[in-house]
Amino acid sequence: MLLTPRCGRYRIIASSFEIIVVINYIIYFFYPLPVPIPRVFPWSWWISALAAALIAVPAGYLLGRGLKDAGREAMMPEKKISFLEVYIIESGIPRQSVNWRSGG
Repeated sequence: MLLTPRCGRYRIIASSFEIIVVINYIIYFFYPLPVPIPRVFPWSWWISALAAALIAVPAGYLLGRGLKDAGREAMMPEKKISFLEVYIIESGIPRQSVNWRSGG
């Protein structure tokens, strides 16, 4: 299966929805809905900061590592390489031992 422009299009669409979510959070902060959702939690702020850091540090590492590995292709992949080729290159399988017609 070759990478198509559709893959890059899906990544851009997903990023657009992420931006919409961030905008909605900002709007909700200034114009909260009249529902019984508390604006502050009943525990101290440092507990929330610690929980956020415990999630953000490994997630940030994975994001940075993934962007570094993907390079220019992070948002728009090139059309000329397939997922199977990437797997074979990364796993170190000799290219001669792969039957390309059967897919594996």
